[in-house]
Amino acid sequence: MSDRVEKFRYEGETAERVDKFLVSCLPEFSRARLQGLIDDGYVSINNSPVRKSGQIIEAGAQVEVHVPPHVPSRLTAENIALDIIFENSDLIVVNKPAGMVVHPAVGHDSGTLVHAVLGHDPQMEGIGGEERPGVVHRLDKETSGLILLAKNERAHRWLQDQFRLRQVDKTYLALVDGKPPALLFSSARILVRWHDRRAAGRGTAVPAQRPSACARGHGVCDGDRTAACP
Repeated sequence: MSDRVEKFRYEGETAERVDKFLVSCLPEFSRARLQGLIDDGYVSINNSPVRKSGQIIEAGAQVEVHVPPHVPSRLTAENIALDIIFENSDLIVVNKPAGMVVHPAVGHDSGTLVHAVLGHDPQMEGIGGEERPGVVHRLDKETSGLILLAKNERAHRWLQDQFRLRQVDKTYLALVDGKPPALLFSSARILVRWHDRRAAGRGTAVPAQRPSACARGHGVCDGDRTAACP
């Protein structure tokens, strides 16, 4: 299979970075993916290879992009049942069970959600990356809940932007066995940010920037309305 070739003419009134221009021309690709094509020599300006992503183009410049054919990944599709909540041509929403890892990692080279999704839709192979096709966010292994996966590059980029810009609301439900030691506490007071997840205990406490749930004994309520706790 030959490369896909795209040609564009820059007509802007002011100079522009070539990678930024290509993002507007090829919205199905992320800026990082386009920068990778530039670094690998697949982009040229006026028949001359682009040397760096930040190279400036002027009005009238002819930009040519060669998109190499997809290289099959080493991931193997697996026939694992999925609890699909929603699906269309752009994304799939799966209710991940507790105990399932989202994507392959050390010690988890099979049986992941990614393997299951590829078994459901092999066309998702390579979307957004070879090792994590379709993945835009994750849940811990023992956490159940909804996972969104992109089915094409355009959807992958859009969903990533929504999470990056914090336009996605996440709601977690936790079950507590027993009674908290204090009469009233609020998790809105501090957050623990782990700078290195591989080194347990090396966290930094920082003030919370947004309300979170609080609990008193058996009640749960919004962090901004502690007085309303039952």
